[in-house]
Amino acid sequence: MVYEIKLRNPKDVKNLNDAALDYEGELFVNCDSISVNAKSLLALFTLIGRKNVKLVAPDHHNPTKFAELVKKFD
Repeated sequence: MVYEIKLRNPKDVKNLNDAALDYEGELFVNCDSISVNAKSLLALFTLIGRKNVKLVAPDHHNPTKFAELVKKFD
């Protein structure tokens, strides 16, 4: 499951990290050839201002839970 997000500033990073820490399971953030763990605050800061940033959950995760998570970023 993939959802495009924008990380414009440190507040966006903190919101994403908080949501990821509450999420049961793995979450990754991909941008071009970079992939970082969404639960790693420091790694997320490297993606501020980049284009084509995507929040990714493995396909075996509950799609309903993932949908609830991405609603926080609409």
